[in-house]
Amino acid sequence: VELGGELSEVAVDDGALVRAGDVLARLDAARLRAARDAAEAAMQQAEAQATLSASTYERVAEARTFDGVSQQELDEALELKRRTEAARLSAQAQLDRILVDLRKTELRAPYDALVVSRMADEGQVRGAGQAVLGIQELAALEVRLAVTTEALERIAIDDEVQLEIGSETTGARVTAVVPRRDARTRARDARNCDS
Repeated sequence: VELGGELSEVAVDDGALVRAGDVLARLDAARLRAARDAAEAAMQQAEAQATLSASTYERVAEARTFDGVSQQELDEALELKRRTEAARLSAQAQLDRILVDLRKTELRAPYDALVVSRMADEGQVRGAGQAVLGIQELAALEVRLAVTTEALERIAIDDEVQLEIGSETTGARVTAVVPRRDARTRARDARNCDS
């Protein structure tokens, strides 16, 4: 989770299939909702003050054209207009920040996946960055193998190869050969994505 807090819901268990965008878990957002309500009220007040000061400035500017007010009064009306507009922008920024934080109280699946582990339950407090679930993408699996220099001479990108995994054999296509060697094995990696 990006924000820390108490989990109010963990919506999936081990073995669940989830689609990109599905809600996986939620943090308790009561405080953020209260802060949002306060920020919305402050925003309405700031907008009203900005509107009033803009209207006042227009009237004072018009009166200045026929010497109905002094230059000082015009300057003050302009300064009030600028201050209230700045307060409106500040209130909007505060509200936007709270809305972003509210969105972060929902943990959503970034892609179609299988839930492989559940690490937390409702009522537990999780810190920012702490795992709640382990998921595995449902895309084609990628295999990465260490290949000796001699074997590498017989492999090229787009080659079809047979992989033996336990007692099963499956076909795969070589999609990349990593140019650096592993320091321990002195082998280079070959990858595939189409097994």
